[in-house]
Amino acid sequence: MFDYVPMSEQELDKYGLLEGKFNFRVLQCESSFSNKGAPQLVLKLRVMDHDGKPVILTAYLSNNSQFMLRRLRHFCRSAGFMAEYEAKTISADLFLGAEGIVELGIEKGAPRTDSNGFYPDKTVILDFVGEGTGKKSTTEDAFNDKIPF
Repeated sequence: MFDYVPMSEQELDKYGLLEGKFNFRVLQCESSFSNKGAPQLVLKLRVMDHDGKPVILTAYLSNNSQFMLRRLRHFCRSAGFMAEYEAKTISADLFLGAEGIVELGIEKGAPRTDSNGFYPDKTVILDFVGEGTGKKSTTEDAFNDKIPF
């Protein structure tokens, strides 16, 4: 028998969307440039949803606006890298495996340009919160394909 959970239209609209504070772990961090040419760090964060399933989110840290500078500072505080932030010694390698707390919200979908309703709502990163210790994950990456022979 095909198994599923019946949902209302309202429940379907919010299905898979996360809202609240969640622990995160940085799975990837790369240096790149924004569309406007500003240097940035692109982070892949793993959070666990309410059912314990992993969700991957992308966070951008840059220096091109007051908002982004605040986000960078708050990320460093949440992950426990304030000393490195103050010393201006942060890098992509430093953040790999870092853990902290992220606050997530739901952004309403924007109107479609083709006049066919709205894009779906989506989960967005509102801020990084708390004060971390600089603890990094010591477990190997889940995609490690080293097989002993």
